Amino acid sequence: MKKAGDATLEDLFDSRRIRFLGTPENFGYMSGMVKDFFDRTYYGAQEKVFHKPLLFSFSAGNDGTGEIRESERICFGSINLNCL
Repeated sequence: MKKAGDATLEDLFDSRRIRFLGTPENFGYMSGMVKDFFDRTYYGAQEKVFHKPLLFSFSAGNDGTGEIRESERICFGSINLNCL
């Protein structure tokens, strides 16, 4: 297990277990460090396909819809990934 700020693209590829993404909701969006992780790994993972489970855990002070929508969009939307 790693904090988002310490996780790398290589960690994403080397993981043999369930990927877990936990983040609080900040201003209706995921935390800055989780967003930073996606920013750093998005293009490197874009052409790769993973067939491993992903578990999201959100702690929402609002209704959480923005946080959930954007996380799903990044992981399952406009890129060719089944799961990060």
